[in-house]
Amino acid sequence: MTRAPLQEVLAGQPRVLAYLERSLDAERADVPSRGGARGISHAYLFSGNAIVEDAALALAKALVCPLGGCPEDDQCVQCARVDHGSHPDVKVLEPLSATRGYLLEQVHEMISDAALTPIEAPRKVYIVKEADTLGVQAANALLKTLEEPAADVVFILCAPSADSVLQTIRSRCSVVPFSAVDPSAAESALLSGETPERARMALAIAASAQQAKRFLESTERQANRDDIRAFLASPEAPSDWSALSLAENLVARARAGAAGGEVLGDEEDDSLDEFLTRTARQAIEDRKKRAASATERRALAEAVRVVETILRDALACSAGSSEAPLNADATELVSALASRGRESLLAALDSCARASRHLNRSTTPVLVLQVLFLSLKELLWQPSAR
Repeated sequence: MTRAPLQEVLAGQPRVLAYLERSLDAERADVPSRGGARGISHAYLFSGNAIVEDAALALAKALVCPLGGCPEDDQCVQCARVDHGSHPDVKVLEPLSATRGYLLEQVHEMISDAALTPIEAPRKVYIVKEADTLGVQAANALLKTLEEPAADVVFILCAPSADSVLQTIRSRCSVVPFSAVDPSAAESALLSGETPERARMALAIAASAQQAKRFLESTERQANRDDIRAFLASPEAPSDWSALSLAENLVARARAGAAGGEVLGDEEDDSLDEFLTRTARQAIEDRKKRAASATERRALAEAVRVVETILRDALACSAGSSEAPLNADATELVSALASRGRESLLAALDSCARASRHLNRSTTPVLVLQVLFLSLKELLWQPSAR
């Protein structure tokens, strides 16, 4: 059976692809497969690479799609709903607390939902992003479910490394380590019709091929990059107003994108509204707000990475590096920034690193970016930087 999405996402991971395809084939045949795989595991831990979340979604499609996964240009309803985040049997979880990771109530909600039978597909799939942020309490709440799962439930945990996940959780999952991807291979596989230069830039900002593809297709995200480039390209020191306005515009776009991501789920919640208690309705609203906040902060973290890639190109240029820049369409800007001096560029990169850390905490996002761009103004246009 053809599984285009899985094959596409795992093109650079032949061992992982072969293992999962053997498991899927064994699942269909209901017999043990060669290589030790006996059908689909009740829980996986995908670790070690930026594409693990894309791989988790591709496996989810293979499990709920009647065809085992459709190509993107000819998707069935099931696969399209997985992509849109609206499939009732595929749930994607992200940590809702910037400081504590997963909240205990999130895990309790997932466990309660997992006890219910699937609505449309033969299985329910739960993709747990950033599983390394499962704290002790949240992990302990999940243990029994992982030990005694329902037969029609699959958990796919994603983490940068297996060791970063609590051992109690790790020991109850089938650990699937991903190898490092050759950047040139990822660039060539990213998008047909895109230049290698644009693919390289998008991968540096978005980290995974699928997110990079969305970055290149998003007018809002491209507008963010254009605004940041315009700010950094100013021949004279920008005004404080320009720095503050840029921060506010980036936050406004991120907030609008986060709010738009809730639309697909609103109708389902509204249809059940008359059956819910006031407390339940408030819990749903609180969850939406936390999810929107997390989405907003991720979009802003991406904007900070736009700044970082440009500054790193400038630093490499100032050192006379012969490596291809990440921002091949901004050579004049990179050259101008390189003339500001190594110390100024390193200090500016430190400001970006601080902004990234603060975005992962409870600090107000607009304040984080305002401080960042005011700091960049002082560092990159100070007299000593000329």
